[in-house]
Amino acid sequence: MRHLGLTLAPVLLLALMLMTGCSQTASQASCPAPDRTCASAVPAQNRDRANLGPLSQSTGQTAEVRASLARQGAASSEIDSARAMSRPTVSLEANYKLTPLQNGTRNLSGNEQSTALVMDIPIYQGGRDTAALALAYSNYRASSATTATTFLSVSVAILSSDLELRRQDRTKAILTQHGKALAQLRRAVASEQTEGSATRVDITDVDRQLLQIELNQRQSSLQRLEAERTLARLRAPASIEASMMLAKLESRFPKAVAELQSLAAANNPRIAARQAEIEAAYARLSQADAAYKPRLGLRISAGLDRENYGQSDNSTDASATLNFSMPLYTGGAREASLRSREKEIEAATFDKHAILQDVGTTLAASMQRLETARAILALAQKQESGARMRSVGVKTERELGERSVFDEIRAISDIADAQLAVNNARYEADMARLTIAAECGLLSDDSISPAVQISGL
Repeated sequence: MRHLGLTLAPVLLLALMLMTGCSQTASQASCPAPDRTCASAVPAQNRDRANLGPLSQSTGQTAEVRASLARQGAASSEIDSARAMSRPTVSLEANYKLTPLQNGTRNLSGNEQSTALVMDIPIYQGGRDTAALALAYSNYRASSATTATTFLSVSVAILSSDLELRRQDRTKAILTQHGKALAQLRRAVASEQTEGSATRVDITDVDRQLLQIELNQRQSSLQRLEAERTLARLRAPASIEASMMLAKLESRFPKAVAELQSLAAANNPRIAARQAEIEAAYARLSQADAAYKPRLGLRISAGLDRENYGQSDNSTDASATLNFSMPLYTGGAREASLRSREKEIEAATFDKHAILQDVGTTLAASMQRLETARAILALAQKQESGARMRSVGVKTERELGERSVFDEIRAISDIADAQLAVNNARYEADMARLTIAAECGLLSDDSISPAVQISGL
């Protein structure tokens, strides 16, 4: 028996290797590797994405997205942890007992030392390991969808800020052009005042309009600063061309709202996250049920016991213990736990319904917003054309004395108002396109939301 521990050690290691391989195969068979829905942040079916180019790289480096990717990596590690539940474990146990006094007298021969190599092999866990693995996969899918949602939010913030920035730039250009026209009118009125055909009141009217233009320009600059702050915080690339990208993307939009909703249901990461939460809630229900089922395990131990270390009485022992446990009465804890998990499923289901309703109403409102913006744009363009023609006529009539200076001021302002209406209508149309593209998952890009590698997949 002296060399039994040394003989059993290779056998234990061989058994460990065999059990590890078998348990890994069984775990993969019981919970198959996830498809691209699990390994990617958003589903890949039925979607045509925008070519985000530099925006993808920039968005992928923001702190918000990197934090989501880190949480996604943590969720990936939880899958490995859940797989380990069904695998054997090996540990080394060592004890040393010192007995300096025995029966009130000094004892120099009662010291004991034991060393054992222990293997614990789970045989049956009542479904705990399978439920834990299913929960880990569901949490990973939810984390992946959250990463995609974060990327989408950052992308929308960058694109909307770019649209706002360009709108304010166009507004400033329109106001500048308006100011130049009024300045030219002022010079003409000042010359006419010298000749006696104009009064000081006419110049005052022009000056008042010039001050209003300066005020509008400063207000536009304040709004531009907010857009610049967002772009600087998110480290957006220099040139995005959001309007051009969204115009190209519009050709991929389904015409019917129902088709848009179907596209969003398949690709929207918020919906995918809620679906993963439902799956996780069902997995927690399975966990709660499995926690009160029997479990069976085998413990194999081989070790060396020494008494009077360094003198005598060395012995080698080997043992195998079959452990079985089954809860008989839980005092109502099992039923309460199951009810709690069932309520979690109900809550997660209602959360998904709420997201679906929100996405549906958002898409319907965005389509209506887009159509309204197009109608306003067409009317504003006609208004601009008419205002230009009227301005030429009013200027000629004023020079002939048939119109007042205020009439020409109003004619020039009509041109600027029509141009601002065109500018705002284009912005509203672009924002509607952006909302539709975001809700339908068309702004997602796998290159900026990489799947965290899961060992064993």
